[in-house]
Amino acid sequence: MNKKIVIGGLLCAVGLGSIFGMSTGLAFGFFGSTIDEPLKEVSFTRGGDMQGSFHGMTVRVLDDKNALVCYEDAKWHNEAVRVKEYIVPKTVLDDIKTIFNEHKLAKCENAPMSEMFAYDAATSSYYFDFEKKRVKFSSNQKIPVEARDALRKISACVSESCQKGERLPGLVLEPDAQGNMPIKYALDKGKLAIKVVCYRNKILSIAVGNDTEEEKELSMASKIIDLANPSVIIAERITSDTDKVPKHYNDEYSWKLDKRLDAGKYSLTLGGYTTEFEIK
Repeated sequence: MNKKIVIGGLLCAVGLGSIFGMSTGLAFGFFGSTIDEPLKEVSFTRGGDMQGSFHGMTVRVLDDKNALVCYEDAKWHNEAVRVKEYIVPKTVLDDIKTIFNEHKLAKCENAPMSEMFAYDAATSSYYFDFEKKRVKFSSNQKIPVEARDALRKISACVSESCQKGERLPGLVLEPDAQGNMPIKYALDKGKLAIKVVCYRNKILSIAVGNDTEEEKELSMASKIIDLANPSVIIAERITSDTDKVPKHYNDEYSWKLDKRLDAGKYSLTLGGYTTEFEIK
């Protein structure tokens, strides 16, 4: 059997097999055991194309009654990730588990790899985290058409739950006059600058850009102030830890807060440097 390789979207060698992991199910029997453990988290991601785009959907247990759904989207590798989060009934994970077992998706983990690889094409990955077991597979495998239909059912099930759920406030990312979304780097010519570039699951992602001619030492001490009430500190991290930021270098730091931020405008200070952001 010839190996099929795609470079720049061109097929270089042709043989038997499926296209982009599609299969009639003949090469891989569509049968497998069910999983009775509680389903804790589901994650679908797609990325790896020439633009460096990323798309993700995650559903995870939030508490005894609710689940948190997170959608992430970026059209190219330098773009800040747009996030939408919803609180939905935890029963959505039971509905996903029912589809998972009805269509024997556990068997997909052992599906053979496709004979064709596209080095500049996006790959989809699927993760199902049960209480003790993780099932994972990707679009690079020979996944039967029936399984792909089941994955679409799961996506639709999650989307429907979000329509009935509660949309949570998120980081405001406004496009420029040309319609381009903000980049994920902090840029300020000749200076060190910080910028909040993402907010999901109570985690702030803070970009740090050093556009000077020298290495900078950055304190990790940080705090958040509500601009509507500057005398109140919303969150504070007291630490003596520091980090080195090389000259002409961009980095990113994460800060997991104890609780979610309400809608409002905030000021973030990190190591003496300040930026403002909005949650809406």
